[in-house]
Amino acid sequence: MYTIAYYLRNSTEQQEYLYQLENLDKKFNKLTNATKLIYAEKISGFKSEKERPEMSKLLSDVDAGIINEIWVNDVTRLSRDAINLQIIVKHCNDKGVNVYFDEQNLNTLNSTGKPDFTTTLLVNILGQFAESNAKNFKSKGKQGKISAAKKSRYVGGYLSIGYSFDKITKEIYINENERKLVEYIFESYVNNNKSLFEIANNLNNLKNIDLTYRNKLKSTAIWRGSTVRSILKNKWYALGVGSISGEEFQIKDELKFIDIDIYYSAQDKLSTNKHKSKAHVHSYILNELIHCSCGSKVYPKVNKEKAIYVCSTTINRESDKNFKCLVDKQIQIEKLENAVWLLIKNKLDDFKIEITKRSNKELSIKFDIENNNNLINSIRNNTIENHYYPIKLNID
Repeated sequence: MYTIAYYLRNSTEQQEYLYQLENLDKKFNKLTNATKLIYAEKISGFKSEKERPEMSKLLSDVDAGIINEIWVNDVTRLSRDAINLQIIVKHCNDKGVNVYFDEQNLNTLNSTGKPDFTTTLLVNILGQFAESNAKNFKSKGKQGKISAAKKSRYVGGYLSIGYSFDKITKEIYINENERKLVEYIFESYVNNNKSLFEIANNLNNLKNIDLTYRNKLKSTAIWRGSTVRSILKNKWYALGVGSISGEEFQIKDELKFIDIDIYYSAQDKLSTNKHKSKAHVHSYILNELIHCSCGSKVYPKVNKEKAIYVCSTTINRESDKNFKCLVDKQIQIEKLENAVWLLIKNKLDDFKIEITKRSNKELSIKFDIENNNNLINSIRNNTIENHYYPIKLNID
């Protein structure tokens, strides 16, 4: 049976394989005595063949002689990287497997099963164009985002607290309720000398507030000192400066609402406090050293009521759509660490006993050696004395 493998690839989860599949099926349905295998994945075309699970599986099946031919909708589906494209095509051709690109109507092997020079050259050129176009598209997309952001329009991603946007026009505007929170943070930190932790704690105790992490479940979102710090360092509020991929841009002046002197006072204070000695943080002796039966690492989770070790996949169980762990056990940190310390203590006690035994044995050996040396010296001295002062016998 002649086996043809489809390789389907999309860059994002939102894209579907239907268009690629329908195009390849138009030709496949005309064949007889052929079977098809489908390898499909949603991953960037700039990833190498080793970083793509389905591509790795496809090449393994090529090595195993399972596949006679590979069909791809177009060059860009196989790879967006020109070098990787050449590597994949050469790997297949060396195994005698033809790669067919439907939109370009190209076969990498000719009728005799040998690589066609003209086709190989054309595929490499198309790969270079595909890579260049993709990079240009990314660059244009970035510049388009910056251009829109300069006009104070929402361009995706996380929008700083204090701002919202019109869902139709994407125009960014000040959210008055959130603005009060930001002003409260600056006022508390600069004028009322509150610590980051105190401010976060106060915000957590307030009711009916818009919590920090808008893109997560609000029931699990809490204010932290690090969140307060990020707000104090945000340049939007006083300087009107934002950034996209490391490139800064200026937003409209009317979106600034924090006094510039207060902003710089906060920066000075943050810089000064950075050099102060940090409070002691408890180090959990088994952190990242134990694993759940599902294979995930187990981490400490601490709150006012209890301190426990839990599987990492269960910490954000409610917001984790890919949650797979079925284990719902919690281990009290205190009990587990006490057991570990007890085990260590017993081992140390055993070690001390062993050291004491060895020490006593060494003392006993030293004592025996010293006695033997004394005996040897005594015998040596008697021998020497008898040698120089022989005993005289009086014979009558």
